[in-house]
Amino acid sequence: MSAEQAQKVMEECRRFGATEVLLLKLQLENNASLQAATEELFRKYDHIDILINNAGTLLPNPLADKTLEEISLQIQTNLEGPI
Repeated sequence: MSAEQAQKVMEECRRFGATEVLLLKLQLENNASLQAATEELFRKYDHIDILINNAGTLLPNPLADKTLEEISLQIQTNLEGPI
């Protein structure tokens, strides 16, 4: 999602009554990025009401043609990151 698209989502949330919206850009496959975002979030708020995860990766080549690194990236981004 581009910064412009994210801004539009924030504006829509506010239009529908959200009083506060926090947008965090991070890399789900990077644990340090996740930790920094989590710390920032909980410095500002004591809980999460709604979390929108708009991250994901898909490498279109067949599974048999994927490298271990590509498979690992997909698992880290799509499964481990949101958890």
